[in-house]
Amino acid sequence: MTGTDIIATLDAVLDTTGLAVPRGLAAERIDTVAAALADGGPDLDTALAEAVPAIWPVLRHTVSARLTPSLVSDPGLPAAARRLLMEWASSEDDDHPLARALVVRAAKAQLGVRVRVAEMLRGLEPSL
Repeated sequence: MTGTDIIATLDAVLDTTGLAVPRGLAAERIDTVAAALADGGPDLDTALAEAVPAIWPVLRHTVSARLTPSLVSDPGLPAAARRLLMEWASSEDDDHPLARALVVRAAKAQLGVRVRVAEMLRGLEPSL
């Protein structure tokens, strides 16, 4: 699988299963990743290197339990992708795209919240 295939497969699987980092879990680390995403700088790698190992051990069992039945019952998923995702889901090691994808998605969601709040505050500004 190419990098593009992996990203597309992860997006599809995470969309289908609804897997996500629960709000509040390692919130400061998620905020740091969100800030790095917003800046688009090299700090993103550092932020992910700190956030993923803090979050993956907490999520691993839940992700594995939720993902395994979905993967087994998805006839459209290539066997190689299925094996790779199942391997990542059960891995104690946090250095894989599934763990990083979950953290990046949480950070993007947090970033979206910040943008919406800023827009709301700008809308309220004239009345303040």
